[in-house]
Amino acid sequence: GVRLVGSEMCIRDRSSAFVNANKQVEYIKNLPFLGKWYGPQISIVLDKTNDGVNNGAVYLPAEDENPPFIILPKGDGVLLENVDLDDEAVQHEIMHHRIFKAITYTKGESLVLHEGLADLFVMLRTRSSCFGEHLCLNDSLCVMDECLRTADNSYSLSSGSLPRSAHLQSQIISGLFWDLALLVGYDEVADWLNYSIDYLPENADFEDLAVIFYYMLVKLHEEGKIEDFDTYCSSMVSIYEKRGFDSYLTKRGISCSTSEQE
Repeated sequence: GVRLVGSEMCIRDRSSAFVNANKQVEYIKNLPFLGKWYGPQISIVLDKTNDGVNNGAVYLPAEDENPPFIILPKGDGVLLENVDLDDEAVQHEIMHHRIFKAITYTKGESLVLHEGLADLFVMLRTRSSCFGEHLCLNDSLCVMDECLRTADNSYSLSSGSLPRSAHLQSQIISGLFWDLALLVGYDEVADWLNYSIDYLPENADFEDLAVIFYYMLVKLHEEGKIEDFDTYCSSMVSIYEKRGFDSYLTKRGISCSTSEQE
């Protein structure tokens, strides 16, 4: 769960941040294969003074005796606004807490995975590929229309068109699994990914996610929790091919028939 701290918060601020955060927590808790939430309790602080953080909400993991924190700024009023009141901003940070239970390294592809998965779990709950549509004041930070980021994109590892910054590059991760969700279902992909996260190494990269997600499908099929493995696996492979992730399976000698041979 979450709690709110800070004497400067008005009732509306306290209520909206708490409710919005817990919507995402309850969504994760209600996924069937891994129906739990990880403690400790997260503190949410609304940064009324924008003390050094103008637009970026921040998740800070627990350290020593300090609990995990989420800091929500107001926004600078030029690029972004109402970050402290927006539902998706705090929900994105809540998902960093969930993902940090596995991926603790926050550089390189590990950071891209953090950002992409944090966006994606919000998108899967809202069933919208547009993230942060109520934050943008102009197109300096927003990637299309009024979306801060979007899973509705054509990024591929093989195209060479990926942005360099982690937040923008993360759209290939949200796009990869958003495409899969359109084929097999939003809650199904959220459930499988949430189940997969705990098997990721602390410095997970793109290959780790692609391969572990496949083995998660195999495991759930063997346990009788999903029946139509062939359809789900072929859908996954088709999306991997579209996004350039199929090479990770080829490198490991993995195909949809591999599980029958093991």
